Amino acid sequence: MNRKALSKALNEDGFDNECVNHENVFCGYGFKRGRIPRAGILNNKRLTILADIRIYNSEVLKKDLEFDTPEEALAKAYLQWGVDCGKHINGDFAAVILDKEKSELHLIRDHIGTRPLTYAISGTSVMFASHGFGIIGSGIINTSISEDELIRQFLWSKKDDYEQTIFEHVKNVLPGHIVTINLDRDFNKKSAGPCTTDDNQIKFKKYRYWNPATFTKKHNLTYEQTVSHLRELLIKATRSRMEDVPTALHVSGGIDSTGIASIVADLTKDKNLLTGYSYAPEEFDEEIVGANEKEFIEEYVKDKGMKVKFQKYEENELLKKMLIPEFGVQNIELPLMKRVSLDGSELVFSGWGGDEFLSLSLRGTFNHLFFSFKWAELFAYIKKTGIRTAFCKFNTEVLPLIVPFGLVNPFKHQRMDWTILKYLKRDFIIRNYRKIFFNSSHNIYGFGERSRFVLNLLEKYHLAKRMDCWAANGEKYGLEYRYPLLDKDLLEFWFRMPVEYTYKDFAPRLIYRDIMKGILAEKIRNRKEKSDTILQAFSQSAKKESVQFLVDSYKSLKELDHLPCFRQETLEKQVSRMQTDRNIKGGRDYAKLVLYLRLVNLSRKYNLKKN
Repeated sequence: MNRKALSKALNEDGFDNECVNHENVFCGYGFKRGRIPRAGILNNKRLTILADIRIYNSEVLKKDLEFDTPEEALAKAYLQWGVDCGKHINGDFAAVILDKEKSELHLIRDHIGTRPLTYAISGTSVMFASHGFGIIGSGIINTSISEDELIRQFLWSKKDDYEQTIFEHVKNVLPGHIVTINLDRDFNKKSAGPCTTDDNQIKFKKYRYWNPATFTKKHNLTYEQTVSHLRELLIKATRSRMEDVPTALHVSGGIDSTGIASIVADLTKDKNLLTGYSYAPEEFDEEIVGANEKEFIEEYVKDKGMKVKFQKYEENELLKKMLIPEFGVQNIELPLMKRVSLDGSELVFSGWGGDEFLSLSLRGTFNHLFFSFKWAELFAYIKKTGIRTAFCKFNTEVLPLIVPFGLVNPFKHQRMDWTILKYLKRDFIIRNYRKIFFNSSHNIYGFGERSRFVLNLLEKYHLAKRMDCWAANGEKYGLEYRYPLLDKDLLEFWFRMPVEYTYKDFAPRLIYRDIMKGILAEKIRNRKEKSDTILQAFSQSAKKESVQFLVDSYKSLKELDHLPCFRQETLEKQVSRMQTDRNIKGGRDYAKLVLYLRLVNLSRKYNLKKN
């Protein structure tokens, strides 16, 4: 193992690092200079632990364990409960536990995936890092872009596989899971999950320690009790994540992010520590259609006495961020990161995850009532929402499950546009024909079990994808994200409450709106529209203005830069068409060219093999 290469991979500009080098074990972490390191290392005779961990239920843990640091808490929890240790910790964490006595290496992530963790196996070596860019950046592994992941990103309707990163030999550890790797090749002992192996015969097992599907419903809870307890848990989750440091707040004007920002503001005595940030541009003169999110943000400012900053975007800035290899998800966050860091904040509070749980909309309600044969409630739903809405819901939530073989897919963004295949070479299509033609994404609604619908959303791991991206890039700016709406105790109670409360009175997001009474300004709490109209209009305008920059970026590529599985003649025709016709209303070809350039930049930066 080239330890110098691994150490070099830890060294970002302006970063310090701490490392442990013991016999055949080498591990370390990096942190932005001038900021408190949030990872730590514990090393004793039995265990070596590298943990990026924050614990929010220390008082509960201390009833069973004695510890002074988060790393020690994890060590004691592992010795007490083994691979189930994650069940007992409410926190944000990604950790590596080397058990020298058992010759086992455990890779574990928190229940929802707020902290990233990846690993790769090369020969007899196991490498791990917060993200795959760290592993590949070491230069130890010579790999290529994963064809599976390329197909999923390029053909939007394909089935997700969150474990597979964009790098062929690098895997994500799943949220709520622990991966156990045997280091002495003898894996006949009782352990977690079915045994799998890679080409090098290093054996490992995956165990899901957090599974909401196993939670028992508390049917005796009243709606009022449910709202009251959820409110207590949400305030507790927010308070436990706060620190006495400069803090940034996502403030979109929507109920999720602005709700969390309101709780933080109410709990903070010194408001000078807080600054709100919106994605919306500071200046935008074009006409917009729909609700103006700035009006709701101004209501928050007036209600909480807070300051909120809007963004000053540079020319072509949004497109430039889209082309950065490491920032493949929600790249509009990057300009905000930069500004927040310059302002001196260390924490960023986000309302991410509300849509899937606490502020779940009425998505899937028609499906639930239809397949559960709750005809009276279904009639009431139709009566309240109207025939047109009910017809649309039937088409999206029921019809695809009735018509066999996936012949009906009503979601436009999931429909396969076979013309996209024009970009790919024939031999690539033939080699991957099963993945391209027979690996479509599953319908998320299921047959009438609304809890299963939410679990399907959870197991798409789109929550973790965005948090991975924000964590990896946030670290470069010395920022850490906090997500109170994804707190473990909060989610466990949510999954145990009666499912019918999620569509009570057929009012969207009613539970969350009731939780926010007296916390969130009434104008925001009762907001009906969810869209960020100014941001959407600005993004569309910015795309049109950046077409020439996109074209120039493509034309600047050298012949050796191109990816061999793509048809260059098709790409060149598309580029020529974009030069003469700036109308990118559909945006699909624009998005595909952006994705192609990002993959080229990835391949160049990390010197990847080309298939």
